[in-house]
Amino acid sequence: MPEKVDHEKEAVETFAFQAKSAQPISQINTFYSNKEIFLQELISNASDALDKIYYKSLTDPPKLDSSKELKIIPNPQECTLTLVGTGTGMTKADLINNLGTIAKSGTKTFMEAFQAGAGMSMFGQFGVGFYSAFLVAEKVVVITKHNSDEQAWKSSAGSSFIICTDHGEPTGRGTKVILHLKEDQYSEERQVKEVVKKHAQSTGYLITLHLEEECSNPARALQITTATGEKEKEDKDDEENPKIKDVGSNDEDDSNKDKEKKKPKKMKEKCIDQEELNKTKPIWTRNSDDITQKEYGEYRTSLMTEKIDPFAVKHFSIKGQLALRELLFIPHQIPFELFEKKKKKN
Repeated sequence: MPEKVDHEKEAVETFAFQAKSAQPISQINTFYSNKEIFLQELISNASDALDKIYYKSLTDPPKLDSSKELKIIPNPQECTLTLVGTGTGMTKADLINNLGTIAKSGTKTFMEAFQAGAGMSMFGQFGVGFYSAFLVAEKVVVITKHNSDEQAWKSSAGSSFIICTDHGEPTGRGTKVILHLKEDQYSEERQVKEVVKKHAQSTGYLITLHLEEECSNPARALQITTATGEKEKEDKDDEENPKIKDVGSNDEDDSNKDKEKKKPKKMKEKCIDQEELNKTKPIWTRNSDDITQKEYGEYRTSLMTEKIDPFAVKHFSIKGQLALRELLFIPHQIPFELFEKKKKKN
């Protein structure tokens, strides 16, 4: 039974992770060294959620009431990385079942396979992809809005997590994952771009990088320009109709005061700069007649360390009750590690 804790105006429920080991998340940190895999897994989860809402909208169009996109928001100042997806969202029951049960296929089996040299694909196979976030984060907050309710899930990589009703800023349907990072490496723009290009370039949905920057207030700039124009007009009028000066006044002091008043203050405000990270449409979704051999070569090079063009390329699609697309690259020679059980590269 969950333990209820009073938390100001809202009820916070604490749950224990369902797993065969006492500290399953800590074990993931111990056994996996390729930390950048976390971003690929979270983007993959967001893409799956967008797929689900798309298929639901085919029979119930009102369900899809927002655009299908994924936002990545790095914040170096607060050392956080946020991912926002407009997928199905999760209910309280979904959070308990999906994020509260680690490695549904068996934590023990996962650990045994991992120690035996299994690759990063094991994360998805054993249902622990989401928890790869704890490779880089000391705390993870999930704020999610389903068409039914809105919940928040929080964990600091211990043996438990909490769930409460979210009373933050109103959000549309979807899920926001906030990573409070251990190090600032993945809160930097350059690092995020590199990982997305390497692991998520072919995601079927738009991925945008949102950067918060300081910029001049356009409205204020317009006011300053207008004021300057009016001043020029006043100066011109003064030339045509000179005013009689009061000899008894202190002209120098008045002039200095006027300069202080006229000097506009620089006003800064926060602006969001958006950049599309996966501009290239996945090559296997395009018509093979429209793709050049050079494009095939460049795509293969982006995936493999081998820089030479493939010996042959097979690209075809089958349409029926199920649609199938396949892109096969045949190398010039057999890879050296093809028959090795423990490969050097992950």
